[in-house]
Amino acid sequence: DGFHALSAATLALGALLFLAMALGRLSSLPPILGGRAMRLVSRLARPLAGDPRGWRGYGLGMLLGFLPCGMVYAALITAAGTGSALLGGVSMATFAAGTAPALILTGFAGAAAATHWRKALKRLTGPLLMLNAVVLALFAVQMAGA
Repeated sequence: DGFHALSAATLALGALLFLAMALGRLSSLPPILGGRAMRLVSRLARPLAGDPRGWRGYGLGMLLGFLPCGMVYAALITAAGTGSALLGGVSMATFAAGTAPALILTGFAGAAAATHWRKALKRLTGPLLMLNAVVLALFAVQMAGA
């Protein structure tokens, strides 16, 4: 059906993008996949990303919060589905309270890893992007056959 075809095409596109990044042909997503808002956030975040410590890091985190996130979209749909402003607000507050500790821990772990293992992480980036491309391609083939 149409859903499976669209899903397969989207997965295949994702696989191609990961492959292009792994081969060094693409350093970021093409502007057509962004949007005006994403370009604005990207332009504002770029100067902060060079040295994201202190207030610059805080500002970068705030700006990156405006980029699309599937989990946030799912939480927003759930909140909207409650049919109540109060329950929707409680739903979003619960989502924030549940994800904030993990995000903070991930931020600290990422900063520590970047400091100590920068060279090793750079060497792993290409193979991991390639692995992601293969996995997405396999999902696309599976979805196309469904």
